[in-house]
Amino acid sequence: TSFTTLLSPDQNTLATATLRSEINKCRRCIVHFNRLFLYYGDLNSSPATPNRIFVTEFNDFGYFPLFSYIDVVSDASLPITNITRIRNELVVFTPNSIYAITGDKQENTSVYQINDKYGTWHGWSPAVVGNNIVYAGADNIYSLQPNQYLLNNYNVTAIGTDILPNYYDIRGSVTNASRFYGEFYNNQYYLCARLQNQAGSTSPTSGIPQSTEAVVLKYN
Repeated sequence: TSFTTLLSPDQNTLATATLRSEINKCRRCIVHFNRLFLYYGDLNSSPATPNRIFVTEFNDFGYFPLFSYIDVVSDASLPITNITRIRNELVVFTPNSIYAITGDKQENTSVYQINDKYGTWHGWSPAVVGNNIVYAGADNIYSLQPNQYLLNNYNVTAIGTDILPNYYDIRGSVTNASRFYGEFYNNQYYLCARLQNQAGSTSPTSGIPQSTEAVVLKYN
């Protein structure tokens, strides 16, 4: 999808050629409080600012003010891999950290860090499960849980070691982090993977044919 069509030619005073170019590289979006949040979400696109989120004007998805973007992480080399909405906040994942965006308009938008260790490369894996976000981390499957006693505070916990054998067996056959995806369905969280092997071959660990979607685990 190309987002350049959202910027009309008469908006050059607000959207420069550089901004247009960067917005055009965005591959994922989410609507939050009547504003469109765009981010790259594609680890292969190599944008100049993979840590940046572009935000439209309130109630106007075709209007991008020049400075209406959020650099979530100070390190511009860390990409945003996923943004998930839970409660009234946006939870932002990078490979090794998690942030939250609060506020319902530009003037009261703020960013704070939730966790500085357990992020995810698997940008399609997070899914809302009840009041939690379940996602695939680097070494486990994690649950991000709001702290019921503290406002703007979350706890990150590993779901359990009983699922790890299946997780690692399948993971060994996946060549691209984006090929993991999570889905909440029928009161269960499903983590799936699309296998990519040589033509006609099967996975050495699962026997699943090439490019077949395999359920790695179910969790409820």
